[in-house]
Amino acid sequence: MKHPSLTTKAFPALLAASFLLALSLPGTALAQAAPDGAALCRSQINAFLKRESAVFDARLFGTKRAADEPEGATRTAFDGTLYLKTEEDTWASSGATMSNADMDGATAYDLLPAPGTGSPAVPFPGILETRKALTSDLLPHLTQSFRAFLCRVESVCKAAELALMKRADGNSATVKVTVPGCREMELPVLNRCVPNPVTFILNDQATLPHYCGPVAEDLILFQESKLLFLAHEDASHRTLRQFAGYLEPFLNIVRFPFVQPFRQVTSFVGQWSGISCFLSHCAQEE
Repeated sequence: MKHPSLTTKAFPALLAASFLLALSLPGTALAQAAPDGAALCRSQINAFLKRESAVFDARLFGTKRAADEPEGATRTAFDGTLYLKTEEDTWASSGATMSNADMDGATAYDLLPAPGTGSPAVPFPGILETRKALTSDLLPHLTQSFRAFLCRVESVCKAAELALMKRADGNSATVKVTVPGCREMELPVLNRCVPNPVTFILNDQATLPHYCGPVAEDLILFQESKLLFLAHEDASHRTLRQFAGYLEPFLNIVRFPFVQPFRQVTSFVGQWSGISCFLSHCAQEE
């Protein structure tokens, strides 16, 4: 009968010791499973920029109550998540759903609302929904809204910079951001961009401060191109309606003097089939 060797007897003890050693040493698989701080920071910056883009779109096109939106409508939540209305009282995103009431409360809204419109659930008309006005009358409001969008985007990048530099008050949930030529804004602290020695690496300190600027610039160029297209489209639509409004009274005036003779001729031509044929070839055709 063979007896187990000493190595076989000691294997469970060696396995347990190796496991304990892996827990205590850095750089192991458990340490590598820590969240990527740079990815979380970039994701939060993207969410803040997406929210400002949604607020700018709301100023252009207006906001309705979620219950009044048709199926297929989209909404951007305050955290930057995009929701799609799939049913009468259901807004769906990746792995989450909301009712109309919840969507009204979670919709991205202006952090600097006008007096009396502080509730995000209060609907308001958009600039492009203005009636009885020319596009040239709307251009000052459109350009001013776009300038405000520039200030807000730059404020987000400034808030990210303050978080990366640990300049934000750690005991406060908001930070006041001042951009030259713009109104002071109070934004939520980008807490995921505050350097963390556990989730951040040395390279993150060099790359993250230069992330927000190019992304914000691309977003600004996109909104600028979209606004230019909307201005041309709105001008052509309003011009067409203006011409239609001018032509309708004119057509009503000239309709009967010009059309009545054609109607009389048409009526006369329709009576030709009832005229008797006295020619010889008419009799032959019968």
